[in-house]
Amino acid sequence: GNRPPSVDHLVISPVPLRTTDLVEVSYLVTDPDDEPLDTAITWMVDGIPVSTGPVLDDGFTARGQVVRAQVTATDPNGGTAQAYTEATVENSPPTLLGVALSPPSPNLEDVLLAAPLGYHDHDNDPAVSWSYVWSVNGTLINGSANLPLAGLSPGDTIGAIVTVSDGMSEATATSADVVIADRPPGAAEVVLSAPARDGRTPLHCEVVVDAVDPDGEQPTYSYHWWRDGLVTEHADAWLPATMLDPEDTWTCTVTAWDDDLEGGTANSLPVTIPRP
Repeated sequence: GNRPPSVDHLVISPVPLRTTDLVEVSYLVTDPDDEPLDTAITWMVDGIPVSTGPVLDDGFTARGQVVRAQVTATDPNGGTAQAYTEATVENSPPTLLGVALSPPSPNLEDVLLAAPLGYHDHDNDPAVSWSYVWSVNGTLINGSANLPLAGLSPGDTIGAIVTVSDGMSEATATSADVVIADRPPGAAEVVLSAPARDGRTPLHCEVVVDAVDPDGEQPTYSYHWWRDGLVTEHADAWLPATMLDPEDTWTCTVTAWDDDLEGGTANSLPVTIPRP
């Protein structure tokens, strides 16, 4: 007589199963009489039939629901076998597209803001918690969405790592780095020493009030000397007496520098060399 077929080794995939997945079932059907078999697959969610065919499309399930794949094999003589397997839909982790830091070119007076971009959760869960870790020159510091930059230094490299939780799973995104901008110093105040009549006393271009650097760094100075409105090659704070001729009018120009960053320029009042 006819012997019925069998259905074995049912496995639902993928594992774990989530709401966005296309669900498939693998199985083995055999017939002891080596007859050709017709196979039908019925998909059920929480006991309710929702689809047929080899694949259950996404959109049929929600977290916590039970998906059943029921496989029925039928031989030409009406012999049948049926088996099923089940899987529970698990939580879908949230996703983050990235993190934006603003302002993009901060200075030491700024407070840097880390703004997460593109939060999404396939289970429509809200964000339950956010955490922020800042990287300062590679050193990680726990913090909040805001990082005051006072106390750091120009040239420091800053990044942010943001983690969000939906209460069950987490997602993490990392920002691009920003570099704290260096700001130039302002201008100093300078005076030119009174010329002597002896022909032996040099002129001194003196910084009487230092330039102020907004980042608290100590400026350095470069000097230029002008004779009768024409710039000379002399570049020192002292102008030797050998360069002084009666009735020449001299002016000095002082530029403040922060390393290679040029700052403000100050001009002295002109002085005229007297005759002996």
